[in-house]
Amino acid sequence: MLVKRKALTLALILAVLFSAVAGIAFVNLGFANPWLYRGLDPSPPVNAEISIFSPKKSTAYSSNLTLNFNVSFVNSTDVFVYIRSVCYKASWETENKTVYIWNYYDEYNLNPYDDDPMISEYSHEQNFTNIPEGRQNITITVIASGSYHAEGLSVYSFGINESKTVDFTIGITSLSASVLIPIATSGASVAVVSIGLLAYFKKRKR
Repeated sequence: MLVKRKALTLALILAVLFSAVAGIAFVNLGFANPWLYRGLDPSPPVNAEISIFSPKKSTAYSSNLTLNFNVSFVNSTDVFVYIRSVCYKASWETENKTVYIWNYYDEYNLNPYDDDPMISEYSHEQNFTNIPEGRQNITITVIASGSYHAEGLSVYSFGINESKTVDFTIGITSLSASVLIPIATSGASVAVVSIGLLAYFKKRKR
């Protein structure tokens, strides 16, 4: 009996060490124990909800705008997800910008009590100025980890990497069509008047 207990303890320790090396936490302390870890599931049972409130899709802005978005997951008694990082990539910038990252502070992440809180929702707002004119976009990317209960005492871990992009226009590019329309109309009017005058003078010569 003692040998079996030692074997079970060793198996649990190895599972924890595996999660630390892989960088994926798969145990929610609220889940019932004992459990049997079955491995990494490549098809997560949940998806990220990325809501971009500003800028709006296919909308024209001046050189200034506000980025406002929310990232969330819905946890349940069987599924637990926490956000590891959130970043954005603006088309006029060369690099991704990380706005949130989850940290642990002990080597190998064996002590959960000094970790950052595990959150399943994050909101961010940021102002941009002097954005280059033309068509632009911003992509929001979230990386998360989680675990879920399957049949019996089985537990699976999973990772999530999802993104969402919004396209918009900066500057006078979007106004070019409305500016050209009156010019084209004026040009057409001049052409009509010119043709009419030419016909009038021809009649007079006759």
